[in-house]
Amino acid sequence: MMRQAGRYMAAYRKLSEKYPGFRLRSETTDLIVEISLQPWKAFQPDGVIIFSDILTPLPAIGIDFEIDENKGPIIEHTIQTEDDLSCLQKIDLDKLHFVGESLSILRKEVRAVCLLTSTFYRYDMHVFGNLILRIHLHTYTLLH
Repeated sequence: MMRQAGRYMAAYRKLSEKYPGFRLRSETTDLIVEISLQPWKAFQPDGVIIFSDILTPLPAIGIDFEIDENKGPIIEHTIQTEDDLSCLQKIDLDKLHFVGESLSILRKEVRAVCLLTSTFYRYDMHVFGNLILRIHLHTYTLLH
């Protein structure tokens, strides 16, 4: 049995009030760990799903974005053509340090059989979909 980080939980909503930015919550090691552990502590499932987002790797390849709490993700410079791909940079794993740090802490905390990353299909990102999934999976693999 698995439980994803539960946005419906009172503990998550309270933490969201204290730390209102989604990116702050999903890119800060201590917050990632705390949010990821909330459902685990409440339900004791077999594993934990790390609190993350499919967009997490974007800044590491040179694409900045914001997440509006009401509208969702906002990417100012989207990739619409093949020429737009030239703005992409080689992935900078230092910009994703919080993923590896969070996974290490969670692994120690829960000693779970199963530790998964994120939900990959939260947003339909036009051309980005496949690229982000591959980058996220590659990042996940490198951090293990």
